[in-house]
Amino acid sequence: YGGHLTQNPHIVDPTHPIVKGLTDDILANWYYSAHGYFTNLPENARIIIVDHAGYPIYIEYKYGAGTVLATMMTIEWPFVAYWWGLGEPQQRLLRNEIEYAQMLATHVDLWISNIVPVQVVYDVDINNDGKMDLVQGKKTAVFVYVEGFENLSDNATIDVNLTFEGVTYSESKSVSGLRQDNRIIFYVTPRITGDQRITAIVDPFNRIKEISEANNQNETIVTVKDTRGLHISYFRVNSMWPANYGAPTPEEFRDTAEHSGIFIRATYPVAESEFINEILVDYYGNPIPGIGLTYDLVRLAYWKWILGAGDRAVGVVSDAYFPYHHINAVGLSNPSITKSAVLVTNEYWTVTAHEIAHTYGLNLPRWVWLPPHWESTEEYDVSPPGNPASGYWVEERRDIINGLCFMGYAPPKRSYNYWDGRPVWVCNETYSNLFRRFRVNQADPNVLLIGGIVYKNGTINVMKLYYLENRTIEYPIPGNYSIIATDWNGREVERIDFDVAFYLLIEPYGVIETNITGFVFPIPFPENVSKITIQHENITVLEINPNTKLLHDAIDSIPDYGFINNPDQRRNALHNKINAVEKMLEKKNFKGAVEKLDHDIRDKLEKWLVDYEIENPEQLTKNAVISLVDEIIRRLSLQI
Repeated sequence: YGGHLTQNPHIVDPTHPIVKGLTDDILANWYYSAHGYFTNLPENARIIIVDHAGYPIYIEYKYGAGTVLATMMTIEWPFVAYWWGLGEPQQRLLRNEIEYAQMLATHVDLWISNIVPVQVVYDVDINNDGKMDLVQGKKTAVFVYVEGFENLSDNATIDVNLTFEGVTYSESKSVSGLRQDNRIIFYVTPRITGDQRITAIVDPFNRIKEISEANNQNETIVTVKDTRGLHISYFRVNSMWPANYGAPTPEEFRDTAEHSGIFIRATYPVAESEFINEILVDYYGNPIPGIGLTYDLVRLAYWKWILGAGDRAVGVVSDAYFPYHHINAVGLSNPSITKSAVLVTNEYWTVTAHEIAHTYGLNLPRWVWLPPHWESTEEYDVSPPGNPASGYWVEERRDIINGLCFMGYAPPKRSYNYWDGRPVWVCNETYSNLFRRFRVNQADPNVLLIGGIVYKNGTINVMKLYYLENRTIEYPIPGNYSIIATDWNGREVERIDFDVAFYLLIEPYGVIETNITGFVFPIPFPENVSKITIQHENITVLEINPNTKLLHDAIDSIPDYGFINNPDQRRNALHNKINAVEKMLEKKNFKGAVEKLDHDIRDKLEKWLVDYEIENPEQLTKNAVISLVDEIIRRLSLQI
């Protein structure tokens, strides 16, 4: 509030019952009419009278289920200052106030106290601009809180209209229902990006007699943001001799994929139309105990990229898989190895959401120097059993109360609840971080898939290269390793720094350090790339010619039954021919290399290979091998 005296009040809301029968002249010259003014008004305040400078001196606002009348005017003064010429006309202000208060106690004045949109959790503001953020295309509940119905009968019905993106929706609720829950819930789907206004009006058809209709409307501003989609592919992990951990049953596999998808669809910032949850083929795991965990992550990532199987591959394993590898876990990931693949035990319905969140950079371990070790930032280690989580499950139309975040401990099998009354959901921090991650979407039509196994002694075994078209680029976690692509003149055209971390994230144990790790991710593959260099702390570890390595790897991907006869001899002959091409390229004899590829290697592939079916995604068909040769010919021809 502020302080100064005024003799000249001004009525700015002449329709209000407080000023019935009053004029500015009647309120003037009370010696003094007001002794101060209001500042910092409540958001829903209604200004009735102002002073000579325009400052509010009589206001009304809602507070809880009631109404507050506040004034800086000397309303009792006219009852005693008869010698000042004050009397009945001036006394009307206090009399009106008393009558109005009695009317409020016996009459109805409907109003909307709040409008709360929710898609998963409340108060999502990822860029801290004071406006709630919504995901474009994701189903949304809008809670409209109605007040002022206390004096209506239980069987009365209250209507509310809500307008969003130019569309008006209508809902009704009985007063008896509002006494139990004063929300009226609307269901909408944001379609237009940018700032959008949500407006709600209670009793829009004036069916209920009220003290005032002026306060029946409220509004809020939200920002609708586009996010990229999420495509999850599930692989059933089976064992191969001498491993004996087996595979989940087909029913367990399907059930895990279905219920994991339902939960992620509900808790991730992704539009329903851009979420794909699909089952793919069986994958046979590496049989080496312990080391096989890293190999399986790397190979599942390869399969994901080669098949074009969306954004994330989920290997669903049997109950015996992790014990076979000497750990008792329900999930595993390491985004430093790959963001593309995770492993989960069958029938744990929320673990997939947990592991995939790790691949988007959430709750990763941090390196501590004294003593040197990886320190867990898992919620179940930092704030066990996990962060509190509340919100609303729009698809199921139910509140999530007293929940725990899925980044904490996993609930039992076949359940979305830690225990009865304690649901698993997502906390605001995790959801907001995912929302920020999903705002980024980069794509490059021509990529080179590169991966390898890394040992603590510095050795790197590079796996097969694959040339892929129309794939999304998702860059790895930066670190002290680098992949550098250079052109035929030795100029750097691409550089990607990546991390090599010797640990695995094992649920529910947090971080387990390892002696072996890996990496796999796609890199941009411009047409003029001649060499790929891998460096560790700026020291070269290895160099390869991606054009000829692609060809060598393609020849090795042909199954023996793909040759008309003598597969070993013909395969070796093709490798020798590719070695000859590499020698030509070292001398920049592009014309000779193109002729060798076109008239010799391509010709032999046409003649020596049959049309065959592949048994796994790492194999290439005859047409795919020949298409790759044609692509290398095209690239080298640009240098002639």
